[in-house]
Amino acid sequence: MKYQAKLCISVFLWVFYTQSLAQAITPQTIIEQYFDAIGGKQHWELLHHLKIIRTHRFSDTTLFVNTIYLIPQIGLRHESILENGSNHFVYAVHQNKGWNLNAPSAVGGKITTYNIDPEECQFLLKQSLLHYGLENYQSADYTLEFTGEVFADNAFFYQVKMTSKLDKSKVVYWFDKQTHLLAQMWGDVSVLGMRQAYNSKVYFSDYRKVQHWLFPFKISIAAKEIMFGQARFFEVEKVIPNADFQESIFDK
Repeated sequence: MKYQAKLCISVFLWVFYTQSLAQAITPQTIIEQYFDAIGGKQHWELLHHLKIIRTHRFSDTTLFVNTIYLIPQIGLRHESILENGSNHFVYAVHQNKGWNLNAPSAVGGKITTYNIDPEECQFLLKQSLLHYGLENYQSADYTLEFTGEVFADNAFFYQVKMTSKLDKSKVVYWFDKQTHLLAQMWGDVSVLGMRQAYNSKVYFSDYRKVQHWLFPFKISIAAKEIMFGQARFFEVEKVIPNADFQESIFDK
């Protein structure tokens, strides 16, 4: 009897705690803490474009080297070369125009190019967002919901769900309670340089400071959620904020 009473009290206290927590913490506050942790919005406003060099590996050990140029919400160029040089892929988008190139280096390989239609261009430009959609947290086109605190991998995380009023797509973000950094996200997501990542679970780690800004140098995407049933791993080798380059790199 005493055990049941203690159990009821424990359950009551936990429900009271979670309800109080939900009232005390807002999703806007959690996201603002994230921006403060990665350098502050005042510094991110000074980041006009970005160059990223990274490796992109599938779970079957296939390895690509990516070079990515970003002008947030304006332009994206993604160049991918297979480690042995056997294939060279490029796609670029600038505002509402884009193109794609596939250049196999094997003898007899056919180089193919095509223009990207304006609708796909807009989809690809979402990948130029530096914060995986969190830039939209103050937009009237999205709703935010704090869905609770969870314990996983020996750490506590705040969960925030963002829903688009336009297409009803949803993304759930996990923020480390202690560091305020983005640890994972899942849903209808776009990741830097990824052409498709629907219903994906993405993990971020190894944050490093580059000048004023903090970037995740390791990103992985869960195997069962993506194409070919393979996990994908990204390891950043270099981040160059406000790198010198001409907008002509987005031209075919």
